This record gives sequence, structure tokens and C-alpha cells, in this order.
Amino acid sequence: MKKVVQDKGMPFYQDTMSSGHLIINFEVEFPKSGSLRKDQVEGLKKLLPGPKVPPVPENYELLEDFHEHMRNENAGGGKRRNEEEDEDDGPRGAQRVECGNQ
Repeated sequence: MKKVVQDKGMPFYQDTMSSGHLIINFEVEFPKSGSLRKDQVEGLKKLLPGPKVPPVPENYELLEDFHEHMRNENAGGGKRRNEEEDEDDGPRGAQRVECGNQ
């Protein structure tokens, strides 16, 4: 990860009043799962900020509970059409119009 602190780097040549940007490269190695003792984990939780979780709105209305059986698994969405239906019928509810010869 790279962070830049503007105007806090090395001064410019022959212009000691201006400075460049300070570029910091971070290389962080996280401990492997299970390698820390519980007291070490608790100490890190006290030192480090917690996860960023958006606050729950004070006033909200739960419209509908989600149930796994309600999930639409059709990639196209909506109702499934039988493959056996004749495609010449056109969309449902529409009238088929034929042009007459003049």
C-alpha cells in the first residue's frame, strides 16, 4: 500500500521553502489464522479501530422478510417461459397484425 503526504517530502534544490511529496510504501504481513493467543487478539482489538460498519438508520420500515425459497434463480428475471411454446405466437396479450397486398 502506498500513501502520499503532500508537501512534506525533501526540499527542492535551491528552494528550501518548497518541499516535494513524502511517499510512504507500507508492506504489512498479517499473522496467519490461529497463530495469535486470545490475549494478543484482545490487545489488538483495543489498539486498532474496529471494522467500518454503516450505522443503522433510526427510522426504517422493514418491507418484507427474505426467505430462501423466494429467491429468483432465473438469470433473465421474471417468469419463466416454457421452451415448448411456439415463438411465432408473439408476446402474450398482443394482437398479430398482417399486412395485406395492395
